[in-house]
Amino acid sequence: MSEIITRIRNAGVEEIMDVLKDQQARQADVIVPASLMRYERGNLVISKDQRTQVLTDSGVLDVAGSYRPTAVGDESMATRLEAQYGFVKAMRGRGRYDVLDHVFNDLLHGGGENLAERLAWEMEHVSDPSTGTPAFPEFPPFAKNVMLRLLKGDEGEEGVLRAALSDRYRIMDNLTVLLAVMEGIQHAGVDARPSDFDLSDKKLYGRFEVPGLAMMAPKLLEGYRSPFDGIGREKRAGEDRPGYRLRSEGGGWSPQAALRAAAAEGQGYEPGKEPVVWAGFVVSNSDVGFGSRCLQPQIRIRVCRNGLTLLAESDRKVHLGGTQEEGVIDWSTETQEKELALITAQTRDLVATWMTPEWFGAQVAEIEKLAGVPVPEPEPVIKAVAQTVKFSKSEADGILKHFLRAGQYTSGGVANAVTSYSQTVEDADTAAGLDAKAISAMKAAAKAAA
Repeated sequence: MSEIITRIRNAGVEEIMDVLKDQQARQADVIVPASLMRYERGNLVISKDQRTQVLTDSGVLDVAGSYRPTAVGDESMATRLEAQYGFVKAMRGRGRYDVLDHVFNDLLHGGGENLAERLAWEMEHVSDPSTGTPAFPEFPPFAKNVMLRLLKGDEGEEGVLRAALSDRYRIMDNLTVLLAVMEGIQHAGVDARPSDFDLSDKKLYGRFEVPGLAMMAPKLLEGYRSPFDGIGREKRAGEDRPGYRLRSEGGGWSPQAALRAAAAEGQGYEPGKEPVVWAGFVVSNSDVGFGSRCLQPQIRIRVCRNGLTLLAESDRKVHLGGTQEEGVIDWSTETQEKELALITAQTRDLVATWMTPEWFGAQVAEIEKLAGVPVPEPEPVIKAVAQTVKFSKSEADGILKHFLRAGQYTSGGVANAVTSYSQTVEDADTAAGLDAKAISAMKAAAKAAA
């Protein structure tokens, strides 16, 4: 029995490729009516039917079976059936699978006394001839088709329900997007290297860096000490898992080796005071209905891999298409190749635009204007920033801790504290949301401290 991985944090490119390739090998997408779905002990069970089978090169693929929902699987199914996800989440957390079964089955198959009768009614479409309306049940079944994104388990094992989506959803798989982005980078002629990757139940996040496009940013980094160095250092999320290693950056140099080399040439800075940033960008994609594919440029900080995301320049594509027929979805090679070509071309154009000294230099200059505002009283400033940018109390506390540890009492230090704290957060979606707010936090800090 092999574990089906749906989440990983701060992974290297080899790790994320292995996970995505395994998901692709297990992947099965099917559009089915409510009559083929039921819940048993909290799992979605798909009944065998001609609509659950498809002929492939290796034989007949049948998706009938039992599937354990991820959090997104539960949330998206609740959304499709107009149930309260908060209640579903609470029952799942308490292990009340009997309640989950009852709620989901009644919403799928309609109200009534007996599930077998409900299913029989639904399959035979029994009607009351005197009124022309269904005689059973009192509450009708769910009338729309649902696209199920599934990962097949090993022989005899349960699979995973990743999402329950509209039958109009146009699939853009994470592996497809990532490969197309990498090809686009090659076509752009930019030396962009994979850095770290996150995979949540909702999204894939892939970060790339361009160490050859580096610039001085003294105000952004003045007095900064990495919270991930020294005694009592902070730990990155995912650091404790087997096989994790801190990947080197900037052309294969570790930060320590780069500092030693610079010092030997008489060009070194004291540890934590290196005013160097370099260019990068992040691609994100949700193939389960939680947001669009998006590319965003970043400013990467050499010492501790922080990334300030430049949201104003992002590219975004929505995953919607035409209504699709019932049955297992078997995407043609031609369809996949067209999708790959489009994403590759878009990536090539965006990367070629962003990764130039002129464009990147202008972004760094704008940030430098706001980064040097002194923050002599951290607690009230961080509190004001949290209210403005909408950080939770626990997030604000974590950001304050990183701000104090880094010792950089400026508005730029607030931005750096946001992006270093985010690296310690286990939930990849929360971490990405924090990174996206870093520049807004710096602007809010500059205003609050002025």
